[in-house]
Amino acid sequence: MKRVVLSEEDRHFLDTAATGLWGGATPEPKDVNELSVYELIGKAGYCISAKKYELATTLLKLAESKVDNAIDLHYCYSEWINLTYKQRENPELLNLCIEYCKKDIAIFPRFQTEYLKKFPSSCTEAGLDIRILAFERLAIIYEKQGDIEKATKVCELALFYNLNDSTKGGFEGRLEKLRKKL
Repeated sequence: MKRVVLSEEDRHFLDTAATGLWGGATPEPKDVNELSVYELIGKAGYCISAKKYELATTLLKLAESKVDNAIDLHYCYSEWINLTYKQRENPELLNLCIEYCKKDIAIFPRFQTEYLKKFPSSCTEAGLDIRILAFERLAIIYEKQGDIEKATKVCELALFYNLNDSTKGGFEGRLEKLRKKL
């Protein structure tokens, strides 16, 4: 990727954002091109919460160009999903959200293998003990689009991987509700 040049306003925003990201410590401003994938994803997340979507897009493109493992790729895709889902009223961005969900789901087996090697304590007998947003978002999108069969398949796949979602009933409850709609 070619070198990213930010506006003065965007540089200032990212420099002052460091206070919120690192609990009051204000590190020396860095050239955005020198930031790690992890730092870029973190700053993109901060931009998304501040509704600075264009800046988040720039940071995520840069992060994605630097990714060299499935763990970082998953977290990059997760922020893309957050960014595009927040703007889902735009059909183009909703379609992009669907694509990033599908990409994240496709790399999940590789992500899980790498993650468990790096963080073995993150696994329970039931499976990986982290939330994978792509499954939730894609099931919700398909359900709202009226494609209950696709939403059901996403939930079934999530259950195959022993994943949980953020709802009280989890994917089991979501799947039960979807099957009633069928």
